[in-house]
Amino acid sequence: MALTPSLVPPSYSCCSHASSFGGGAAVALLPTRRGIGYGGNPSISVQRSSGAAAGGPLSSSASVALTDKTRGGSDAGAIAWPPKDTAVEKLEDPEVDPFSAEWWEKRTGERPQPQKNAEGSHDAVSQSGGQNEQISGGTEGRRGKPAAANKWSWTRGGDAAEELTRKIKSAKDGQDLVANVLQSWKQPLTARNIVAIINNIDTWRKAYAFFEWLKAEDRYEINKFVYNVMLKSLRRGKQWQLCEKIAEDMIAEGLVLDNFTYSTLISCAKQCNLTEMALKWFNRMNDADCVPDEVTYSSMIDVYGAAGLTEEALELYERLRRRGWNPDQVTFGTIANVYAKVGDYKAIERLFWDMKELGVRPNVVVYNTYILALSKAGKPSLAMDALCQMEDSGIKPTTVTLSILIEMYSKLGAVDDAFAVFKQMQQEGLNCDRIVYNSLISACAENSLVKEAEDVLVEMEETGHAPDEATYRCMISAYATRGMVEEARRFLDRLLKEGYKPNVQVYSSLVRACKQARQYDKVPLYFEEMIINGCKPDQRLCGMLLGCLSTCEDKNLQDGILGCLQWTSITLHDIAKRLLAKDTDGPWLTKQIKAALDEMPEDSHRAFCNTLIDMCMSLGYTEGSHQILGIGVTLGMYENIQVRSDLEWRLNLRGLSLSAAQCAVEGWVSSLTLALKEGEHMPRHFIVETGGSKRRVADQIKLSETIPSLLKKLDAPFEEDLEAGAFVATASAVKSWLESRNVSI
Repeated sequence: MALTPSLVPPSYSCCSHASSFGGGAAVALLPTRRGIGYGGNPSISVQRSSGAAAGGPLSSSASVALTDKTRGGSDAGAIAWPPKDTAVEKLEDPEVDPFSAEWWEKRTGERPQPQKNAEGSHDAVSQSGGQNEQISGGTEGRRGKPAAANKWSWTRGGDAAEELTRKIKSAKDGQDLVANVLQSWKQPLTARNIVAIINNIDTWRKAYAFFEWLKAEDRYEINKFVYNVMLKSLRRGKQWQLCEKIAEDMIAEGLVLDNFTYSTLISCAKQCNLTEMALKWFNRMNDADCVPDEVTYSSMIDVYGAAGLTEEALELYERLRRRGWNPDQVTFGTIANVYAKVGDYKAIERLFWDMKELGVRPNVVVYNTYILALSKAGKPSLAMDALCQMEDSGIKPTTVTLSILIEMYSKLGAVDDAFAVFKQMQQEGLNCDRIVYNSLISACAENSLVKEAEDVLVEMEETGHAPDEATYRCMISAYATRGMVEEARRFLDRLLKEGYKPNVQVYSSLVRACKQARQYDKVPLYFEEMIINGCKPDQRLCGMLLGCLSTCEDKNLQDGILGCLQWTSITLHDIAKRLLAKDTDGPWLTKQIKAALDEMPEDSHRAFCNTLIDMCMSLGYTEGSHQILGIGVTLGMYENIQVRSDLEWRLNLRGLSLSAAQCAVEGWVSSLTLALKEGEHMPRHFIVETGGSKRRVADQIKLSETIPSLLKKLDAPFEEDLEAGAFVATASAVKSWLESRNVSI
């Protein structure tokens, strides 16, 4: 891929390459490290969902999360709720391990020192100065007996506690732990020992079994710090219900929940995508007059964004900024993600200026989020410019950066450019991981490039990256696009052999392969296998079944596919059966489609109607396809297909399938004809939008290729505007064209 230099003002810097999409694109003016004098680079981390990697922005496959370093409980310098006019200090040192001696020192102001006792072992802390009382939380709400003299260092649990930790780690599971380890344990444990042990247990199940055993014994002190470290372990395992139970138990025991408790609950709910629960505990935190720290505020901004409450997220951010709050890198990454979700990449550019003013160096998360926003907005040139700025700022692209760029080019149908970026970053020393290879295989699958996908898989395995579940799914999808049923089945068998559980997307791909190969007899077999494996049919699978019906001409085979639909939805079965018979009337079809839409999420409504229209067109049932398009318009699924003003009359085909677009064009021509017959005012310009030059989503490129043929067939006087992704004509040309079609004026 040829990369050409970009020109930027002298005060900005840019690396020596830009996008292969050529000139004409505006250069993103981003502040860089040069001349600004940024300080250190605080440690942050990224919580990955499946298919994402560390350093990545929030998206359908990756999300910026709080560092797992726990927050201290001090309220010094924090913003009260509502925020007061005071600056916020950073309450957490990311380099300090949670529950270490340094961590306690930050909370209490004193550092525990081991001492030799009369028996020659180390005390956890000096008994002077009330330090033990401070750490244990006093006598308020204390569970069990008062702590005895400490014999072991609380930071690592001492010899006996370390021995218990090793035994807990060696246990097979929680049941084995209780039966074979804990039942025989008779030595005393302090609250500090317990905190250290739970913090070092390798799984949340064992930690919780240990915690429950401690409570049942009723001879150990279980204070607020023990509860909090248990919450931390459960958060790591994304066990929301148990986390909430722990919090309610703390309240029942008379313990006062602190900032750490609330923050852990909120971040756990966020990680579990339980937005309402995160909002609930944030409100309870405010009601309890517990002051959130900056990490909690950052988490709540993210929660608002994930809930689609963009205004609330931005309002909280702006309110805190007005009160003198100085966000850190994590918070800037979070707010950048909120802007990215609403597609406002320009607002992310403004964040760079805010960071410059505060002396905060943009990190890889902020840059990756910005590049992702540009990618989703269909701005490949600006995305590559942002990559230049990122590298010129001294920040190396990560595998997440590469995955974003690969996905961007894939959606544009520019797989060659995706491979070029991949090879270029390999040459620059980036060690590509499994996620990058999976992204590249997925790009090949989306563009029906089976041989290329196979070559990537070979390279992936040769570089020591074993295929995972995502790899197998992408390969099955690639084979499905070409109707290669046996090859797709072979990779399903490999997936099962490796111990992975196939999901509904895998079986949807297999049904698609059967449709492409016209092996309709295998569709019910794969459907039955899917049900046996515990997969629930979704809208995409139903769409595949409807697609099979539209091309299958054997009635017996149609009955088998109808049986699959009947198992999924009686309503869909009835609609499909009537469409096959070409026997529908307006009121009945409208009622049934509304009933079917009530059974599925709103974001799949248009795709469902597109599928029904495609089915009708494949069956030669033109009347039915126009009926369904009309119903879709009436129900608000095809808003603004036709937009008319004094200056222009616009037909918007974006987001329509090929068949739906054909119906829309035919309907539009009918509207133009009627307007001319009735002598209505005709605007100056007529525009047919396909969006083919912007992004490749579903049938976008196919629309830009197919619509010209349709317009030519109609002998319509429209000319293509590649820059706008549309076809345009003047009023005089359209009028002459309609008159030539023997329209009576």
